Amino acid sequence: MYFADHVRKRRDRMGITDDDIVSVIAAPVKRRLQANGRWRVWGRNQADTHWLSVVLFPDQETVHTVHLDRNFRP
Repeated sequence: MYFADHVRKRRDRMGITDDDIVSVIAAPVKRRLQANGRWRVWGRNQADTHWLSVVLFPDQETVHTVHLDRNFRP
């Protein structure tokens, strides 16, 4: 799995928990369909300290990537 094997190991993403990702997917503040068919969803992490951007494959369940989005404004 791309996310678990590559993205999760990056130093800047090690603090993002599975619970953070699941909560953003379950109740995003904003959703956008990208031109490539993937979905981007935004939400707060569980500690409510950062905005997360989660990119999902077209099935809207499989995570492609996640990162802290310091520029996101709801």
